Amino acid sequence: MINRRTVTVLGSLAVLASIGAGVAISHELLQARRTVSSEVAFPALDTGMDGVNVIQLKRADGSENGTVTLAKTGDGWIVEERDGYPARAEWVRELLLDLSQLELIEEKTAEPGKFDRLDLVDVAQNQSKSTRLVVSTTEGETLVDAHFGKTRDSLSGGAPMIYLRRTDDHQTYLAKGELNLRQGPPSWVFQAIMNVPRAPVVSATVRTRDGQVIRLEKAAGSNDFKIADLPEGRKIKSQYTVNNIGGMLEKLAFEDVRDATGLVPDPGLGEGVFEIDGGARISLRLAQVPSAIAGNEPEIWLGVDVEIFHDATAETRALAEDIAATTSGWAYKVSDYTLSRFETSLDSLVEPASGS
Repeated sequence: MINRRTVTVLGSLAVLASIGAGVAISHELLQARRTVSSEVAFPALDTGMDGVNVIQLKRADGSENGTVTLAKTGDGWIVEERDGYPARAEWVRELLLDLSQLELIEEKTAEPGKFDRLDLVDVAQNQSKSTRLVVSTTEGETLVDAHFGKTRDSLSGGAPMIYLRRTDDHQTYLAKGELNLRQGPPSWVFQAIMNVPRAPVVSATVRTRDGQVIRLEKAAGSNDFKIADLPEGRKIKSQYTVNNIGGMLEKLAFEDVRDATGLVPDPGLGEGVFEIDGGARISLRLAQVPSAIAGNEPEIWLGVDVEIFHDATAETRALAEDIAATTSGWAYKVSDYTLSRFETSLDSLVEPASGS
């Protein structure tokens, strides 16, 4: 039997449930207002993109990636921190386009004490993991000045997301859209030195670090290198290894780049001279430079010399001129694997011939 007290309790519970539902609905409406109404993050880029001439990605002092300054010149874009080495223009265009399409979809914290959770601490602080991106025009107008932090994948398989805040504002946001800020200065350049297939290389002379001179040459009609003056009773241990040394110019890449001014090649560190069919010679020279990191051992960097013979064929001349234009005046930090080819000994390339 339902008495008056029971009715009163049930009525009170109904009121509380109604209030709770109202609060929940109000919270949902508030969230909807915060998340559904998206807006373009940087509308100034829509009309000002053609005038952009400097893009700077600033990182905290001591950051592994370091600051990158991309500057527009008459010939394209350069990386200032790498002595003006050409930047990949398509990546610069991609960055600007992606920036212009970023949409703010949700407000997050506005409390500086919580910025570290989103990697949005100001880059002026040493431990910051943020990237401050500043985009300026030739007229000195700043179109973008914002800190970018952690990224998030879309749970629904849509566009990725990234946390950001405008530098002069404490309000943080979750934004929707692609945005590749890459890493340090070398990540903004095309890291190829040259790509000369093994086929046109007719001979290679490599001076190793211990002073040995290994000469490789090809027999007519063959694409395999042989060791010239092979000692009697010896044979090549691995044709692949020999071809790898002779084909050093194929897909030759670098890890870092700098102006070659002041670098003095040292034959004692090793060198390679490659004769190109059709009338050209390409030489790889090594030089020692102090490490950029205090206390580390000096580094070995590589430079390129190109000679074009007066009777060079048109095809070979074009190839050599292109390599010279790309490499002249530059020095490259190459991989340990590339440097190891200058440490090869003759004994490591040969073995006793059968029956000897």
